[in-house]
Amino acid sequence: WAGSLYVPFETRSGSLLLAIVLAGAVAIVQHVPRHILTGTKMSLYTVPLVAAVILLPVWAATAAVVIGFVAAELWQRHPGCEVLFNGAAITLQVAIGGMLYAALAGGLVVLPGVVAAIVAAVVMFLLGITLVAGSVSTHHALPYSQIWRQIAWETVLTDATMFLIGAILA
Repeated sequence: WAGSLYVPFETRSGSLLLAIVLAGAVAIVQHVPRHILTGTKMSLYTVPLVAAVILLPVWAATAAVVIGFVAAELWQRHPGCEVLFNGAAITLQVAIGGMLYAALAGGLVVLPGVVAAIVAAVVMFLLGITLVAGSVSTHHALPYSQIWRQIAWETVLTDATMFLIGAILA
C-alpha cells in the first residue's frame, strides 16, 4: 500500500508536463469564476483537482493543485488569512483524496478505478464542506450544522458535476 503512495515521478512519461498543465488549469479556472446566477459565483477548479488526484502520484497532485490554487488566490489579492485557510483546505482535500484513491485503486483494497474515484470524490467533497462550514460558522457566530447543511445543499449538484467532468477528462 505504501508503495502506491510513493509512485516515482517519471518526467519521461510526461508526468512533469501533466503536473504543470494541471497547476495552470487550476490557476486559470480558480482565477476566472463562472457567474451562474445573479450574485452567485462558481469556480471550476474541482475539474483539474480530480484529474490530478486520478492521474498523478499523491505528492505531485497535491503540489500541482496547491501551487495553481494559491497562485490564483494571490493574483486575486485575497487577504492573507483567506489564502492560508483556502490553501490548507485544498491541500488536505487533495492529499487525503489522493491517498484514498491510491489505497482503493491499487493499494490496500483493489476496487475498480471508477469506484475508487467516487469514494475519493465523496470524501473530498465532505471534507471541503466540513472545513468551510467550520470557518463560516465561527466567523459569523452561526450554528455549525446549519451552515454545513446549507453549503452541502447549495453545492452538491455543482460539485458532483465538476467531479464527474474531472474524472471523465482523466
